[in-house]
Amino acid sequence: MRHIISVLFLFLVTLLAAKAQMCYLPMEAPGAAGNNYVAVPPQVAVEFRLNHPKVAKVYWKREYDTTYMALFNDSTIINVNYSPAGEKKYTEVLLAIKNIPGTIISDIAKRYKGWAVLSGRLIISSGGKRLYSALIQKSDRANSYDLTYDAAGKFICSSPPLPKILP
Repeated sequence: MRHIISVLFLFLVTLLAAKAQMCYLPMEAPGAAGNNYVAVPPQVAVEFRLNHPKVAKVYWKREYDTTYMALFNDSTIINVNYSPAGEKKYTEVLLAIKNIPGTIISDIAKRYKGWAVLSGRLIISSGGKRLYSALIQKSDRANSYDLTYDAAGKFICSSPPLPKILP
């Protein structure tokens, strides 16, 4: 019991000391492009480790100057986005093309003839809201775009913006 209390005390002291400064966590760049360091608040690092203790390699990235994204490969989960306070904003899950809802596949086929779906993602907010994302590419492979749909399969937007083909 005394050992557990000592360990908890050391953990709290370490956490409080870390709060005074940012944690510089190594980030492994995708494709072995090299290692850099990103200033990640300790709350974010602690929350990530509590939720994903088995992840060995993680690539940290700042997003929109307000959130921190942990990119990793844990079979299906590919990234998790946190606020600076350590609150999980959303989780992004890789979807096989066959698992993208049929309404979305049909809409893509109608809107973007000659475009192929390369990959799919399910984005789940911390509140449980679901969005679908599909990466599409034209047959000439000149450009690719991300299309976003709501849980019902209604088109929301594309990134970068695509010309509006259907009303």
